[in-house]
Amino acid sequence: KNDVFIGLIMGLILGWSGVINGLLIALLLFGTVGVFTIICMILLDKYDPNLTLPLGPFMVLGVVIRLSIHHVF
Repeated sequence: KNDVFIGLIMGLILGWSGVINGLLIALLLFGTVGVFTIICMILLDKYDPNLTLPLGPFMVLGVVIRLSIHHVF
């Protein structure tokens, strides 16, 4: 529910093409952190297959990165 609301705000801020780029950045960051978290938890012998990571903060970070990249170029 919150991810959809954040996506709506992303659309209002970035526009259609910016949302695609912002989501791509967010999903790449989310995947990287997720894989790193799983590897660390396996190495520390604390792995839980039911672990959930929130996507919302990564979406916000994707917007911030997209806006900063847009102003650079």
